Amino acid sequence: MNLADVIGGLVTGGVGGLASGFLGVTAGGILVPLLILILGKDQQVAQGISLVAQVVPTSLSGCVTGIERWRYSDRT
Repeated sequence: MNLADVIGGLVTGGVGGLASGFLGVTAGGILVPLLILILGKDQQVAQGISLVAQVVPTSLSGCVTGIERWRYSDRT
């Protein structure tokens, strides 16, 4: 991995995150084309990167919500 890949990845993530936040669309719909066009990745690799990038925040959000519901529920 060289400096151009790192900078391209940061630009791709930043653009995908901003567009996702402003437009209210999923990041995968923006990240996959950007990874293909900017970084020159294959479609399957770009889809895999997009899935991995979405699994972590979704899992953390679900864990935090579950813990808070358990903590504030009536545990009788």
